[in-house]
Amino acid sequence: MLSDFLSFFANFAEVSQFSEFRLRDLLDILLLSVLIYRITLLIQGTRTMYILYGLLFIIISAVVASEMRLYGVTLVFNSFISSIVIIVVILFQADFRNALARVGTRQFLKGAFTGRKDELVDIFVRAVQQMSEERTGALIVFERTMDTKNLQNGGILMNAVPSVQLLVSIFDKHVSMHDGAVILDRKRLIKTAGAILPLTVNIEKRVEYGTRHRAAIGISEETDAVALVVSEQTGRVSYTKGGQIEVIKPVKDFLERIFIRNRRQKIISLCFGFIIWLIASVSYKKNVSELVLSAPLAYTDPPANLIIKNNLPNSANITLLLRGLANITQSDFLIRIDLSRLKSGSNYIDLRTQTQRLPGNAEILNIDPASITINTEEAVERVVSVRVETEGELKKGFVLEELNISPKTVTVIGPKSLIGTLGYVKTGNITIIDEDADFVRSAVPVLPSYFRLKSEREGNITVFGIVSEISEDRRLNNVPAELFGEQYKATINPNLISVTLSGPASVINQIDVKKLRVYFDAVDYSPGIYKPSADSISLSTVKGIKVKTLHTDVKISVSSQRISISSP
Repeated sequence: MLSDFLSFFANFAEVSQFSEFRLRDLLDILLLSVLIYRITLLIQGTRTMYILYGLLFIIISAVVASEMRLYGVTLVFNSFISSIVIIVVILFQADFRNALARVGTRQFLKGAFTGRKDELVDIFVRAVQQMSEERTGALIVFERTMDTKNLQNGGILMNAVPSVQLLVSIFDKHVSMHDGAVILDRKRLIKTAGAILPLTVNIEKRVEYGTRHRAAIGISEETDAVALVVSEQTGRVSYTKGGQIEVIKPVKDFLERIFIRNRRQKIISLCFGFIIWLIASVSYKKNVSELVLSAPLAYTDPPANLIIKNNLPNSANITLLLRGLANITQSDFLIRIDLSRLKSGSNYIDLRTQTQRLPGNAEILNIDPASITINTEEAVERVVSVRVETEGELKKGFVLEELNISPKTVTVIGPKSLIGTLGYVKTGNITIIDEDADFVRSAVPVLPSYFRLKSEREGNITVFGIVSEISEDRRLNNVPAELFGEQYKATINPNLISVTLSGPASVINQIDVKKLRVYFDAVDYSPGIYKPSADSISLSTVKGIKVKTLHTDVKISVSSQRISISSP
């Protein structure tokens, strides 16, 4: 049993890992302590306070029993805890209702850890001691988070700074308001003097105490105020809180707790806050696991005046410490690397210091690589020509007459030491497979490593291709020859000739010789004999074909007799 107990605390210390204590852990403890402190102030002096102590003891005991694997005790505690909360709320609903009413006040969190000066404590100590020695009855009420105004009857508004003389004079037997109470507000100013307060409804206390004491008990039952009472008969000093009354010894300790705001209670709240944090931390860290993922690297804000000369990794392997259960994927992580501060030369960048996008329950244990080196050089500009590369062959019988590009040049940025070696840039290959007509294509310049275009718009190259069909020659014999456009009577000899025609193969091979006619232009011929050339020949019914060679020696005889044109 003892070994299990010692093992529990050894394991507790190991799992809690105080070496990893962070600022947010301290903030967690402080917030818990403040919350516990304010709750205990609300229920202090009531039956609920003792129930709270009991619950805390049960919870801590249940955790210890669970860690020591005392399964029977753990079962009993867990069953008890699940039902005790409901039972407590039902039995002490009045106390909870009063506590919730106080939570609704603006002063619930205000001044949680504020204090008062020692001289104010000294003023009340001397005044109370003097009235106690002189058997002067007194009732002093210290307001806390709840206002007592609605419970007061009569009294004189003062808003005065406390002093020994003022307090003693208010409770002087010869002053008409000496039987009333002095009310101090939260700023510890005397707000009201001579106030009549409601008496306690507790029958036992009504019989046991006088009017002044019953009023002190009554105001502490209705509010969270603390009342200090000096007995007129015995000079005994008492205080009331939460409907309970106790004798004060010594008075200074009590007043220090009032003005210094419950120093002991704050320490206890801090201890409980630490214990709760420790239990939660151990429970949380039990679900810790390690996971290795490949996290993408995002490079941002590269300097425009520098060129990066080495290849950079696109990802890094990170080892994560995960707390709690979670479905983690690669898309949940991203490491942003700021390049805006790069300088010419070698730059060392620690990936652990870069901006990281991580889930809230993840912590980086290791990054591989932990750092990267980026080599840079001064960037310069140069205008270079663009060359287009084609891929494939045109349709059979066709030829690429022209290949035009726009723009013909681009501005390239590259390392100063290499820019002079770049005379032109090529585009990606343009596919012309089985093309038989003019075409338009888009292309992108392909740049060597460490080079980039000055403008993204220059990255769109338009290619215009002009395609034509391959020409063939065909010789034809005994082709009928005729004249046209003559002004004088003329004859052609011979009227059957031989010619070589030239044109697209698909057309020239389809010519029907029987339907073909050759015409000689005689429009400008005057009387005489002419030997025409191939240029003066046109063909009937055939387009895209021309006469390349006239093989027959043709003579055209033109007489002086004009051709008369009869009127219609």
